[in-house]
Amino acid sequence: MLDAARESIRAKPCVNGQSVDPVFPDFSRQKAGPYGLEHLRKYGARGRKLLDIEFDKIAWSEPLIEGITMKATATHHGRAFTLIELLIVIAIIAILAGLLLPALSGAKKKGKAAQCINNLREIGIGFRLWANDNHEQFPWTVAVADGGSGWLVNVPQPDDWTDNYRAASNELVTPKILVYPTDKHRTTPLALAGPSSKKAAAAAPAQTAWSLLDGNKHISYFLGLDAQESKPQSILAGDSGISSGYALQDLTFSGANGTSIDVTFDATMHEGSGHIVLSDASVHHVSTAQFREYIITSITSGNASNAVIISLPRGVQ
Repeated sequence: MLDAARESIRAKPCVNGQSVDPVFPDFSRQKAGPYGLEHLRKYGARGRKLLDIEFDKIAWSEPLIEGITMKATATHHGRAFTLIELLIVIAIIAILAGLLLPALSGAKKKGKAAQCINNLREIGIGFRLWANDNHEQFPWTVAVADGGSGWLVNVPQPDDWTDNYRAASNELVTPKILVYPTDKHRTTPLALAGPSSKKAAAAAPAQTAWSLLDGNKHISYFLGLDAQESKPQSILAGDSGISSGYALQDLTFSGANGTSIDVTFDATMHEGSGHIVLSDASVHHVSTAQFREYIITSITSGNASNAVIISLPRGVQ
């Protein structure tokens, strides 16, 4: 410790060519007379007694140096947290987390719902573009030989339901829009086996993804096979998380059903509600009751079949 004090003395700043002691500012090391020693004793009287150990004609005592060092060191340490203060901080953090987490969860759900709305809007626009080039007909009412899927007109019926979407691949652009973000049972076809990594899959041609498309695995939205481009309120597509007492892949409702339409949104996609897109490409978030009202409206609007046919996604039959 004494050696450290000596080094400190040697490193003291100079004023007018004289080194100045930061602890005893009035004392100059260049003054070796009684005045300087008297000043040391004056300041030292507040602490321990100075010993007459001569160092550069200045006598420092180890106890005094220790006392000065401890005092100087103590000024650099703040007061530590008490246990009560720590518990208060933890409690405040817990309260803030309890308030913020539900809000963050709600924001995440809204973000997923917004993506679903965007997907259906793109589907609606894509099918309308296709219909504009095909005499206002959607792919399932156009024969395979004419570029459609022929689902409703070809005999025998084609065996791949996915062709109803695949026929409009140029207008839909990417099969990514056919998958709902939180649909745990389906994935984008870009994630199919083949490319060795996600990066390679992303770089794969879009046509490869369309050729690998499987309705059971990669499509989250049903089709309204009775939809007409000229009937803007007819149901074109929507969330496939629905069920009915008929337990069929094609749910058909007509005027004979009256108000006994039993189609229901389940909790797999939107927790008891869903999204639909109409033939005018407008997207609507609806409850089960509202969905049934849309079905009744579509039936009474006078479509060609006088019925609503909800065709659920499936693969090759």
